[in-house]
Amino acid sequence: MGVRSLTYNQNYSGIPDEVLSVCPGGPTCCNGDVEAEFEKDAKMRIPRVTFNKQSYISQLTAGRSKIGTYMTQVLTLASSHNNRTAALVSSYIAMSDQEVLSLDLQEYPKAALLDIAESHGVTDLLPDNPECVNEMIEYLRKLGNLQMNGLYLARLLYTAIPEGINVLGEMASQTLPQSCITELVKSHRCNLCLDSTDVKPCRAYCLDVASVCYAHLKEVASAWEEYAELTSVVLNSIDKFAGVYQGSIQSTMRAIQEKLRDSNVADMCGFDVASNLVRRRRSDESKVRAALFDGGFMTGMLGRMDEIHCSRMSTTSDKCWNGSNVSPYNGGLQMPVNNMTVTEGLQTQLALLEKFNQNFKKVTNLEIKAIEEDMDQYNIATEAPEFVKDGSSTIFLSLTLYLLMFLLH
Repeated sequence: MGVRSLTYNQNYSGIPDEVLSVCPGGPTCCNGDVEAEFEKDAKMRIPRVTFNKQSYISQLTAGRSKIGTYMTQVLTLASSHNNRTAALVSSYIAMSDQEVLSLDLQEYPKAALLDIAESHGVTDLLPDNPECVNEMIEYLRKLGNLQMNGLYLARLLYTAIPEGINVLGEMASQTLPQSCITELVKSHRCNLCLDSTDVKPCRAYCLDVASVCYAHLKEVASAWEEYAELTSVVLNSIDKFAGVYQGSIQSTMRAIQEKLRDSNVADMCGFDVASNLVRRRRSDESKVRAALFDGGFMTGMLGRMDEIHCSRMSTTSDKCWNGSNVSPYNGGLQMPVNNMTVTEGLQTQLALLEKFNQNFKKVTNLEIKAIEEDMDQYNIATEAPEFVKDGSSTIFLSLTLYLLMFLLH
């Protein structure tokens, strides 16, 4: 008889004095065959529910594949017409440390500027007029340094995810001692023998059982829990970067506005730089956890398995199953010591993760600062550009003041 096919009659007094090996004896709806079915089901269900982390592996894998696209959208404030930046970002996050040291950092703000312009209708800045862009590089240097902070975070996350996936993959091979299988059957199935189908195990009882059963995993949890915390720090830092970056574009583009008021520069760059960029194009930027993955599942996955297990399967109500009957649990659980150890494969991956965490910790030292404006540094032109000397300088000024507004909406 399968577990799911069992039916109970509330008026049935049970099999008198049935002797069972796991569940309480006496009047009961169960017999030895049903109890054996309980144990068989537990042995199948525990690895699948507790140790199989394939759904989380899929989340991390999918999130990693989106990092380049997400950071490109953050840097360009656009979801399309950003191929220059996309190519640089995709290349950067997959680089080695040595390759990063040889980068031309000016290429990044230049690409972002060109993609921002193109996404708003300006398509003739480069390669037709590289001199115009070069005039802007002076004001984009600080923005480029800030971009490197964001890309550093993205690259760190991109590198970190496979380390976590390797640990999650090894989780599927973990097991529990037979004494735990027996006690888990008693705590989560034997209530069915008394037709208490709607009664969950007492929380304290569940925790006493789980703390013994998952002790061998908790002993090796420190590297994973640190990794989970650092991953959360990276995700939060990327969110912070996105906000700071948008504000810093305001400062940078305002500097460019003033630069464009210089007649020589404005003539070089052309009126389209100002007029076409007035066209507003709203960009809906998603938060990093919604765009990639939340990561909340990672915290406590090894260090608090007992709490996670019991949060789903137990109750704090006084009407609960205490292993013998439906009444409050008063302690006194007797279980053999858990002498299990994790598999060699998991030990190896956790050792590698601990080593990786030494580099991962650098994220806590990264300070993301906004670019502050210093209007005194801007060269304010005293003469209107050639193309507005007809008396329409007021119109040009209005257009340049709109330059930033459209970028952030």
